[in-house]
Amino acid sequence: MTAIFLALLLVAATAAGAETPWYAGQPVVMVSLEAADGGLPGENLEPLLNLKQGDALELHRVRADLTVLHQVGQFAAVEAHVEPWVGYDDEGFPFQAVRLVYLVSPPPRLRRIRAKAAGPLSRREVEAATGLGRGDAFYENQDVAAVQRRVTQALAKRGHPHAEVQVQAQPVDLRQLDLELRVDPGPPQLLEDITLVGMPEELERPARRTLRRNDLRQGRRYERDDVQAAHDALEELLVRRHYPEAEVKGLLLPVEEGSLDARLTYLVQAGRQVEVSVDGVGLISRRRLAQQVRGQLTHEVTPEILAEVEDLLVQDLKRRGWLTARMDLRARDDGDLRSVRVAVDRGPRHVLDQVRFEGAEAYGDRYLADAMGEASPEVLGHWPRARVTHEEVDRSLEVLREFYRSQGFLQARLEREELAAGERRRSGKVPVTVTVQVVEGPRTTLAQLRLEGQACPGAEEVLEGARELEGQPLDPSAMDALARQLAEACWDEGFLQADVQVLREVDTATDKAVVRFVATAGPSVWLRNTIVQGHEYTRRHIIEREILLHAGEPVTRSGLVETRRKLYDLQLFGRVETLLIGDEDRVKDLLVVVDEYPRIALDVGGGASTDQGVKAFMRATHRNLWGRAHRLSLVTQAGLSYSGEEWRLDTTAPEWRAGLRYEAPNIPGDEQRSFLDLLINEETQHTTFRLARSGGGVGVQTPLGRSGQLVMDYRLEWRRLEDVDSGALLEDDPWLSRLGLPDSSVEDDEPFDPTAWSDLTLPSAGRIASGPGFLLVADARDDPQNPRRGVRWMLQGRLEDGVLSDVPLVTGRTQLQTLLPLRRLGLLIGLQAGMAQVLDTATTLPLEERFRLGGAGSLRGYRRETVGPKNRLSAYDPGYPPEISPLLEYLRSSDPHRWVATGGDAMLLGTLELKVPLSVLGLSSWQDAAVVAFTDVGNAFLLNDLVETTSMQEGGEPLLRTGVGVGFRYATALGPLQLDLGINPAPIEERDESTLRFHVSLGTL
Repeated sequence: MTAIFLALLLVAATAAGAETPWYAGQPVVMVSLEAADGGLPGENLEPLLNLKQGDALELHRVRADLTVLHQVGQFAAVEAHVEPWVGYDDEGFPFQAVRLVYLVSPPPRLRRIRAKAAGPLSRREVEAATGLGRGDAFYENQDVAAVQRRVTQALAKRGHPHAEVQVQAQPVDLRQLDLELRVDPGPPQLLEDITLVGMPEELERPARRTLRRNDLRQGRRYERDDVQAAHDALEELLVRRHYPEAEVKGLLLPVEEGSLDARLTYLVQAGRQVEVSVDGVGLISRRRLAQQVRGQLTHEVTPEILAEVEDLLVQDLKRRGWLTARMDLRARDDGDLRSVRVAVDRGPRHVLDQVRFEGAEAYGDRYLADAMGEASPEVLGHWPRARVTHEEVDRSLEVLREFYRSQGFLQARLEREELAAGERRRSGKVPVTVTVQVVEGPRTTLAQLRLEGQACPGAEEVLEGARELEGQPLDPSAMDALARQLAEACWDEGFLQADVQVLREVDTATDKAVVRFVATAGPSVWLRNTIVQGHEYTRRHIIEREILLHAGEPVTRSGLVETRRKLYDLQLFGRVETLLIGDEDRVKDLLVVVDEYPRIALDVGGGASTDQGVKAFMRATHRNLWGRAHRLSLVTQAGLSYSGEEWRLDTTAPEWRAGLRYEAPNIPGDEQRSFLDLLINEETQHTTFRLARSGGGVGVQTPLGRSGQLVMDYRLEWRRLEDVDSGALLEDDPWLSRLGLPDSSVEDDEPFDPTAWSDLTLPSAGRIASGPGFLLVADARDDPQNPRRGVRWMLQGRLEDGVLSDVPLVTGRTQLQTLLPLRRLGLLIGLQAGMAQVLDTATTLPLEERFRLGGAGSLRGYRRETVGPKNRLSAYDPGYPPEISPLLEYLRSSDPHRWVATGGDAMLLGTLELKVPLSVLGLSSWQDAAVVAFTDVGNAFLLNDLVETTSMQEGGEPLLRTGVGVGFRYATALGPLQLDLGINPAPIEERDESTLRFHVSLGTL
């Protein structure tokens, strides 16, 4: 700890034997804070001092000042010096006084830490092991030994027990120093041999693999943590392989005395192998029950343990609706093998038929039964096929009791009778009638609300607003909530110690109640000064503008909480603390301590899929430009897409993107942020064209509540087609003239024929797109990363205004996703829709603005971007040698044409997906995996009557296309793994559609 020295240096002599110093009680004419080397902190700490000019010098106030300076300033030493001084009164006459000086010595702080890699530790790991960072205070007399100890322990933990660490502090100036670490890791401790004694023969190889996974290899360095981890993993392996009685003991012995090398021996007492067989249930239930039995049999198998396991499993079955379930566990020894046979008789499933309430007068049976269902949505709430369990009925009745109390029936009693089972139905289920005896008792009415004690003005206003409760049934929970509101009103006025107790007086003759709120406000606390610490890069005024408490105002709890929240919202600090300091009850100082994030943040990621190819991205962000909470992000992305419609990566024309984004707080103290985007280049490969874009935009991003966000911007982009399949173009497409083609392929009175185009000018001439847009997102899911329930809605719109862009148009897109938990399953319901309209009737929608469906994340069971209107073209001839022309003619004889999707000006897609975690199927070790069954329905449309494609002319395509299938989901360390087998139930064979399509994706694309 930092030492605090109090040296009251007396310049004038004091009387011998005096009980108190001469300076005690003397008037103070000057109080100052000084540093011997001029190293005072950036924050002015003098307003925090208790002793002010004109006060009488009191020793306890000096001690309080020393404590505050130590707590806030983190000085190496603090001394108080008192010396005689001369003061002058208002008339100019001198009087004897004192001058008080607080002399502080700030500790040097680290500028950087220099270290080299040592053995298994990298340079960064060595620096992290010191426990210090840039800007930390360093006390050489105690921190040198602490750093040596930490680094030595880190190396010993990693297999170098005799490491030597030298720590040298090199002063840079009076306030900064560099820390240099010279580390000699010394010889490592090696494993000369690893022996498994007593391991069953069939588990020898899996056990060796387990040791290797825990970094235990012969002749390699070892760590003691790895030895213990391998011990636990071996025991888990034995239990998993049906040896519940297994015990493992590890012995780590040196090869010879004084040697670092060791021999590791694991002594295994496997015990008898236990095989579990289950009879009387289906395959999935059989596997789940067998796994439950093995999970419980982790010790010696005895009749007592079998009886306990049997009771636990029966209770579990009863909790799932099999109220008459029976189970018999029997063990049989056969040499080294012990068999456990589980005979299960679940009996019929009991389902809720009706709920009867006898004695209920205030509410009807149906109303109360619905209330029970709401109290138990996972069981009783599935009316009318709800399963029945004693636990859920009792839990629901407890909720009903609270409901009666909230309606003024303070003495209400609800007791259920024994569940009455009816005759077994054809479905095999047994209906159950639940009968509840209700004694409502008298209904108590709230006659009057009273506020007593030391109440604050805000509490009186809250109570006046609650007068409408008078004359209504008494709700005890509402009274408790009102007491909380009264206390919070006092807290918001600076009475931080305020407390409110609820006292209820009921007149049994009239069944009327008087509720008294007894308030104890305590002293109000006012803010004297605010000190900010921990900000090395962030400017002080950036932090100050987020602080809602100001000097001379009351300190409120809501102000403290909201201040922390607003500082966290800056996304600059990993830790924010708001502390009230000071010995006085009515006046406090606010100390705001922040811990800044590193200024540079680097994110990398990527993914691969059978539809989009391989992609990788990197984002480097400076979080705090100029210390003003401004951000600058550099985003780069590169990838390889597929050539045409085949799963072959195109390595000759990779995709790539580079852009900058600058963000700044829009209004001081507000969460709204302005941004500037610069798209340096983006080249994206679609199935029928390749587009290059550059440009930028300006906009504003506004949070809407806790889960919403609104983004409005104006963008200007220059676009160019690098490549295009002529079949994807439509009549009067704006790209035609830029590709060196006429607006129509033939005369206006002839039908549009894209096959008439043979020569395209590629890359095309560019075109400009500009206009405003907005994006509205509302995300109310429980977890954005792995959601189980909730709703996410997105609405996006953009207008190309024709000011700079040559094609005025408007586009809109919306997406709604709802997640519903179905007991342990999950149901996803999704809906997407989009529409675009050109405002100039002389042109059609540009190629890149059209909607396309097909592929993973869209309409599964179809190739990417192939659903919707299509044009038919002659088979493409890249100019093969004439020697193979006969072969090509033979291969084309079945279908000399090809179909090219054009996209549409409208789109509709609906998705229904049922997710079944593998743990539900009895595979509890697969907690992060699930299987899904899905149905996708949708299509892309051309609503413009002036535009026709070959598929529209020929007809025969249904209004909506459907894809069904099954899939697999797994959360990996590289990102989510998604496997889908999509089925097209009605393929149009003459349009190159297949029945099955396999979609695979890994990571984030």
